[in-house]
Amino acid sequence: MVATARDFDKTLREMANQPNQMQADYWNGIGGTQWVNRKERFDSQLGTFIPLIVDSLELRPNDAVLDIGCGTGALTRALADKVPDGSALGLDISEAMIEDALASRGERTNLDFQIADIQTASHPGIAPRAIASRFGVMFFSQPTKAFENLASWAAPEAELCFVCWQSPQLNPWIGLPGELAEPFIGAPPALEPGQPSPFAFADPNLIASILSTSGWTEQAIHAVKTHLYIGGPGSLDQTVEFVLGGTSLAIGMREADPESVAKATDAVHAGLAPYHDGIGVRMDSAIWLVRATKAG
Repeated sequence: MVATARDFDKTLREMANQPNQMQADYWNGIGGTQWVNRKERFDSQLGTFIPLIVDSLELRPNDAVLDIGCGTGALTRALADKVPDGSALGLDISEAMIEDALASRGERTNLDFQIADIQTASHPGIAPRAIASRFGVMFFSQPTKAFENLASWAAPEAELCFVCWQSPQLNPWIGLPGELAEPFIGAPPALEPGQPSPFAFADPNLIASILSTSGWTEQAIHAVKTHLYIGGPGSLDQTVEFVLGGTSLAIGMREADPESVAKATDAVHAGLAPYHDGIGVRMDSAIWLVRATKAG
C-alpha cells in the first residue's frame, strides 16, 4: 500500500503524542530508509561538523568512545581514527542505519555498531571516556533519562560533546524548501515545542537544565554560525531532487497530482536558485556546540 500525505501527517501527530515509540517507528521506516539511500548526500551536507566535534574532544589513542545517534557511522569512523588502540562504538535506534554502518566497517577492529535506544538500553559493554553526537540527541522523549544513562555508563570525568541545531529561524536551509512547496503539496503539522524534533534543543537553557539534572557538569554551550550545502555540493537540479525526494517532503510529492508536483518542483527550483554559488546550494546554518564533563 502506498503511503499518502494524510498518512504522513498522522504519523507526525502520533510522534508528538507518543514520541519514543513513534521515533523508533519513523527511523526504522521511511526516515531510516531515506537516509541510507542518500547517505552520501546527507554526510556531505553535515560533514563539516565532524572535525568540530572531534577536535573539541581530548582523545587519547587508547580511549573508548561512544557515538550517540550514529546513523550510518560517519562520525564514529572519524572517532575510531583518533583511538587506534581503543574503541569507537556507535549506537542508533535505526536498524537500517546500523546495518549499513556495519557493512561499511571493513576490517577495522576498533569500530563497532549496535542498535539501541539510549533511554532504555542496557549497558553497552564499554565505559566510554568520551561521548559524542552529531545531531543525534534531539529525538529523545525523555532526554534527562537518556543523559542519566550516558552518565551511568561513562568512565569517571568522561567528556561529552555534541552539536545540535539552534532555532529554525537561524537555519533557513531546512524551512525554505517546505515553504516554497507548501502551496502545492501542503505541509506537515508543526510539532509542539519540546517534542522530539531536529530543533528540540534549540533553547540553550533547556540543554543546560537537562545536563545539570542528569549528572553532567562544567558545561560550555557555544553558538556556532556557519553555512552548509543542502544535500552537499551539486547542481541546482540535484539539490532540488534531494530536497523533494529524500526529505519529509517526499511523501507529499508522491501523493500530489502531476500538476502540483510540477508546480512545487518549479517553485523550489526558483527559490533555491539564488543560493547556488557554483558549488551547491549554500545557506546559513546555526548550531550549538555543547561540551560537559561527567560529575564526580
